[in-house]
Amino acid sequence: MDLPVQLARKYEEVALRKKSGQGEPTLRENQDAEAPLFVVSNHHTKSAGWLPTVHGDGPGKYYGYFANEYGEQAIFIYDYETQQASVQMGDTGWSAIHRVIDGRAEGVNLSDAEVRWIHACWLAAKGTSKSGF
Repeated sequence: MDLPVQLARKYEEVALRKKSGQGEPTLRENQDAEAPLFVVSNHHTKSAGWLPTVHGDGPGKYYGYFANEYGEQAIFIYDYETQQASVQMGDTGWSAIHRVIDGRAEGVNLSDAEVRWIHACWLAAKGTSKSGF
């Protein structure tokens, strides 16, 4: 895993703040309207393929993110217009798109935690509380 330069600089900045006693940025310092709400780097090697780029500010989609205990990452995407859901996972190759039907991903073996996460994303995107679990 290579650490992106921008992320490494951010870690250095945070470490220097802590060392100097300044701590984390205050709530007021974090209120920049254009600051990202959530940023995560890729934990997979180049063999996982091209990374999906998620721009969560676009309308009409629900996104979910998951990393298991091994650092394997996944992205859930639900499109409200088409009512279609899919999951992309680094360990299956980022370019593989696994359809999600009724809260279950097709064509991929998943851990119990991954199954539950996908189902939770499905419920959140669909706006329903009926579980089935």
